[in-house]
Amino acid sequence: MSQLRWTHLAAIFFVFGVLACGGSGENSSDIPPQPPGVINVFPPPNESAASAVAEISATFDTNMNSASADSFTVYGSQTGKLSGIYTGGGTTALSFDPAANFKPGEKIEVTLTQSLTSTGGVGLNQPYVYRFWAEAGAGTGIFFDVQTISGQANAIALAAGDWDGDGDLDLAVANFGANQVRILRNDGTGNYSVSSTITDQVGATGIVAGDWDGDGDLDLAAANFGSNSITILENDGIGMFTLAGTILAQTGPKALTAGDWDGDGDPDLAAANFSSNSISILKTMGREFSRF
Repeated sequence: MSQLRWTHLAAIFFVFGVLACGGSGENSSDIPPQPPGVINVFPPPNESAASAVAEISATFDTNMNSASADSFTVYGSQTGKLSGIYTGGGTTALSFDPAANFKPGEKIEVTLTQSLTSTGGVGLNQPYVYRFWAEAGAGTGIFFDVQTISGQANAIALAAGDWDGDGDLDLAVANFGANQVRILRNDGTGNYSVSSTITDQVGATGIVAGDWDGDGDLDLAAANFGSNSITILENDGIGMFTLAGTILAQTGPKALTAGDWDGDGDPDLAAANFSSNSISILKTMGREFSRF
């Protein structure tokens, strides 16, 4: 048999061999595993009346390793970072059962971070962040004045949260005229009294609550128009706040909002800068913030 014919036969055998292996010439084990995909979540994004006792779950297109408080984070707008029990490791559905019920009307933010991995050891391609709201009781929508808290000075902004962890909602007010933030404690029946005053907030115009340090209680951030700064006020867990940091180089900040912008499981900040017609996006790094 000629050398040329042997060459043709070898080529034919090679082609059949490739087809027998799936047509690619590669072993399936050489194909890298794909990042897991999120199929659905519960409660669904933007749900406005989720059950106060609902478990939070996420379903994926592959089996997942167990979740944790760092990879599947849940924050309540009135309570801070939520603790609870994680289940579902080794399956396609991961769940979080909060240790306490959601507050009526509370905004819940959920972050599935890139630390979540499949059983093949591959993390999410990108974080998944969404919000929903807990159900509130029936109401009439009719309001009337039951208390006036006097002694404020050009009060310009408010934030609500359970500062002292006693199960009811307290308030914080930015007093522009007195360069201060005042903490108003709820006695449990909806009556408020001043419990503390945080001074040296120069021209305080905006305030927002968030669990910046992830310790399970709500801290505060204040926009200080007069000093072109944002101050981070850390809660000791019983409603006493101390200055934990100052973010400089803002330009007449007048309003703040919080959310997990980068999907790493920590709440970040955004500031509206009146004097420079701009918005600052501020990323939290532990207890410190930096610009994106």
